Amino acid sequence: VSPDIYTYNGVIDGYGKNGMIAEMESVLVRMKSKQCRPDVITFNILIDSYGRKQTFDKMEQVFKSLLRSKERPTHPTFNSMITNYGKARLREKAESVLEKMGELGFKPNYVTQECLINMYAYCDCVSKAQQIFDELVSSQSTVPLSSLNAMLDAYCMNRLPMEADRLLDSAIEKGVVPSASTYKLLYKAYTRANDKMLVQKLL
Repeated sequence: VSPDIYTYNGVIDGYGKNGMIAEMESVLVRMKSKQCRPDVITFNILIDSYGRKQTFDKMEQVFKSLLRSKERPTHPTFNSMITNYGKARLREKAESVLEKMGELGFKPNYVTQECLINMYAYCDCVSKAQQIFDELVSSQSTVPLSSLNAMLDAYCMNRLPMEADRLLDSAIEKGVVPSASTYKLLYKAYTRANDKMLVQKLL
């Protein structure tokens, strides 16, 4: 009995997440030789795996193959590309993905917006990250904790501990309950800034 698409995707994903690109590609070749056609999950795994390794030429080739296939991209397709371009500080590339989303009829969801916040943080564009965050918050009845953490991280990455502190206070006033990861990233940022007053405030 030959493995099915779910089995192949699981193995490909395992290799990809561990940076074992040669092994991942070998399984993909075997899968195709068995006449098992990649689905959108396969494409997304490949896109994310190449993106994590910053092998962007292959990531872009897979994306083009996806567009030529009978499959259709999903939000995770675009979110992964934006995230990985962002970590490499390739702002224009990330913004071109956002533009492509629109051309294909996709609207950014809140995860996409969080990816954009992270991307602009890596690219030292805190004002753009703040703009995205403000738009996200205005469209939600409550501030999503993951979005709050993304914006706090953007401030912390760019050494703006006071701005992070003010945002945290504002979010708490609006009823947001910070998580352990919220305090962890703030503690790391405050200690790096050697701001003993803010560190003490967290304790």
